This record gives sequence, C-alpha cells and structure tokens, in this order.
Amino acid sequence: MPTTLLGLAVLIVLLGPGFCYVAARERKLPSRLQSPFRESVQIAAASIVLNLLALGGFWIARSISVHGIPDVGALVRGPHHYWLNHYRLVLGWSIGLFAFACGLGFASGTLVPPSPSRGTVHASAWWHMFEIFPRSEKWVGCELLDGAYISGQLYSYSLDSGETGDRELIIRAPEYQAPEADLPVDLRSALTTVSARQIKFLSVNYQTSSVQPETTTLGNRVRNAWRVLRTKETTVVSQVAADPVPAEDA
Repeated sequence: MPTTLLGLAVLIVLLGPGFCYVAARERKLPSRLQSPFRESVQIAAASIVLNLLALGGFWIARSISVHGIPDVGALVRGPHHYWLNHYRLVLGWSIGLFAFACGLGFASGTLVPPSPSRGTVHASAWWHMFEIFPRSEKWVGCELLDGAYISGQLYSYSLDSGETGDRELIIRAPEYQAPEADLPVDLRSALTTVSARQIKFLSVNYQTSSVQPETTTLGNRVRNAWRVLRTKETTVVSQVAADPVPAEDA
C-alpha cells in the first residue's frame, strides 16, 4: 500500500478504470468470491487496457492538432519547467483522460454483458432462469419446504453466484396457498421476500410485455417505488371500503 499522497494518486490512476469496470459488471452479472491476488490481477489487467485506450485517444488528438494539448516530449525533457508553465493544461488533460478511462470501463461493464443464452463462467442456474429471457416479465412459483406454495411477479433477486440459501427473491402482489388449503389467497402486500433456504423447487414463466423493458436508472427506481406505495394505498382503501358500515340506532 502507498505511504505518500503521490503514491496513492498513482495507484488510483493505475487501478481506477479497472475497478470501475469490475464494479459495473458486478451490478449486472453474478460474481463469485475471489482471492485478493486474482481480484487484483483482474482489476490491473482491465486498467491496463482502458488506460491504453485513453492514451490512444490522446495520441490521436495530438496528431490532429497540437493547440491546447500537452507536449509529452517537452514534459519528459524538462518536467519541472514545463509543469510550472503549463500546470493547468497538464492537470486538466490528466483528469480528463482519467475520467474518460473510468467512464469507458463503467460503460463496458454495463453495456456489454455476456449473452445469458451462451452462459457465463460465474452464472448459476438461479441466474439463468431469470435472465435467459431478459425482456420478458417473470412470474415465479415457489413450493416451500412445509408444502405451502407462493407465487407472483418477480420484482428482484439476489445476484449471488453461489448456490446457497442466503439468496432471496422479491415477489410483487404475491398469492399464498397453505399446505392444506385448496385455493391460494392474496396476501394483500405489495412486495414479499422469499428465502432460497425455504424453497423446495422454483418454477418461472415468461410473459412478453408490449411495454419496453425498464432499465435500472434512478428515474425507474423512483417510479417503481411510487408504484409500490400506490399499491399499498389502493389495498388499504379497498379494505376500508369493504368493511361493513354500522347501522344507526333506531
């Protein structure tokens, strides 16, 4: 680990783009626990490629026009003198190239995921069931260990690649059927979590929606939260309306 401020800055510049790439992939794809050495090598390799792409863009810009672009040769020949006379230009381009490399890494990890149909190294059967048709609505049915059955539309699920019982999925507007019951009942809840530890088997149905699939942006998250709140409000209002009104005393 670096012990000086300059060493810390160099470490961030060298490994920052690769970290953005790995972090973006973990938001979209399942990941597995890795050793510190393997994880460091993965981040370093991605950083090398992304930094080379950023330097390639700088070289192209320098070959097109020299106006407003740092002279690397003069900086190498006389770094102290060139820095004193052009520190704003060098600092601005350095920050810009670093931001470009980090943005390129984040975009690569987010927009270019591997195809679920071809499989990934870390993907589990859990992930394949939910992502084999990414543009379809998912309706899940879970038989629990006690014989009960719960079903509803899939809202979200854990991306943990390990086949463990710590994973969970969230079901929207679920229906629950007790072990000895003949028909399912509405739980009257907007969202319900189901632990994989309690699931005996899981089935998924896919339904193509005419609406374009939503992306995980901040606006979509706010709209999803608003729909959940409105669902709760509608449930409460309908329950109050269904309550009998007490008759007035004669």
